Amino acid sequence: ISIFPPMAIMTGKIISDWTSDKRKQVFLPWMAGAVMATALLVNATAIEIPQAVTLSKNAVSARALAPVINLNVAPGDRVRNYRYRLKNAGPGLSNELLFYADRFVGGGGAKDPEILINKMKANPGATWITSLYRYRKLAKLYPENLYLIQATPEYAYFTSAENRKNISYDFSGDGMTYVR
Repeated sequence: ISIFPPMAIMTGKIISDWTSDKRKQVFLPWMAGAVMATALLVNATAIEIPQAVTLSKNAVSARALAPVINLNVAPGDRVRNYRYRLKNAGPGLSNELLFYADRFVGGGGAKDPEILINKMKANPGATWITSLYRYRKLAKLYPENLYLIQATPEYAYFTSAENRKNISYDFSGDGMTYVR
């Protein structure tokens, strides 16, 4: 069973405190046998044990965007979202970017193209994320207003065209480790 490691340690301590020494001596050989049988089952057969905690298929895309987002979004600032409904999408993208880029998604999202363009004019230094499909539709409507910073098969990370000069791709001096 996949379990958060500190929780496993706390659970083991509680079980240890609840059981007497005599029960521990009886229980230990059975537990050792169960661990060996499980290891044998996993290693010697083709049985696949599903994990309780896995990365979504889009985590690869979020991981690919993370270094550029980290470089171009100040700590404490947020990546805005265009037509990306965080509450319906689950914790996926927002948690993945928080983990890989240490930046939040949200704060001033837009659902309508005109509202987005007005928000970009009001705050040209903001960066945005959306699905690649929605970005392509948006770029057809407003090609002169957008600058695509980076895209993956699922997401497009972009900003206003006037912020283009402030976007950095130089990772040489930031001292960050980008693989987690």
